[in-house]
Amino acid sequence: MAAAVWEDERVVRGMGVHLQAQRDKGGTRIGWKMGLGLPAIMERLGTTGALVAELQDATLLESGASLSVDGWARPVFEPEVAVFVGTDVEPGGDRDAAAAAITALAPAIEMVDLPSPPSDPGAVLEGGFAHRAVILGAQDASRAGGDFSGLSTTVTANGEPFAAEEDPEGAVGGDILGLVRHAADYLGAFGQRLEAGQFLITGSTIAPPPQVEAGQHLVFDLGGIGTVEVTLT
Repeated sequence: MAAAVWEDERVVRGMGVHLQAQRDKGGTRIGWKMGLGLPAIMERLGTTGALVAELQDATLLESGASLSVDGWARPVFEPEVAVFVGTDVEPGGDRDAAAAAITALAPAIEMVDLPSPPSDPGAVLEGGFAHRAVILGAQDASRAGGDFSGLSTTVTANGEPFAAEEDPEGAVGGDILGLVRHAADYLGAFGQRLEAGQFLITGSTIAPPPQVEAGQHLVFDLGGIGTVEVTLT
């Protein structure tokens, strides 16, 4: 059996640097992000699962906010599903425990500055996973338990569609409970927890996520739940 991604020496090194850097920032932890979990990416990196990294309040924006991308090497837009939990998700638990912890789903946008395709998972984590901002839409508590039924996704830039995905469950990995379980086990390996009141953004619903630029008003419509938007300046 292949070793878990959190046993990879590069990931161990990178998470150590990442968590210390987050502590040094002194912000409030609000949640976690997942990424680099698509099969083609894992094959290139030589990993066996998605990576997980911390999000702090300093990069959280309200839907409708403006975000300057001046000086960014390559702004990339990732429409994502945010999973909110009401109880701690312990490592080693089962799918029922993951479902019971989920209190709501919401549309989310993550903005990353990704100058080139990643080649070293440790370096990705040491560099903060290219994260620059996260924008959250309204939570839908009717989706407690991780209910993805009947959802669709559409993205527009300045009112014009430039990407759409009719199967958001497939786009985020096909198994929301599996993603939550993976995140909990990954974090547990580093003495961390997906804790009550936090959220997890589960990866882009568009693969590969598109490069964007100043002057664009981006809207992610998670049909069946709601929208989230940001204007780049």
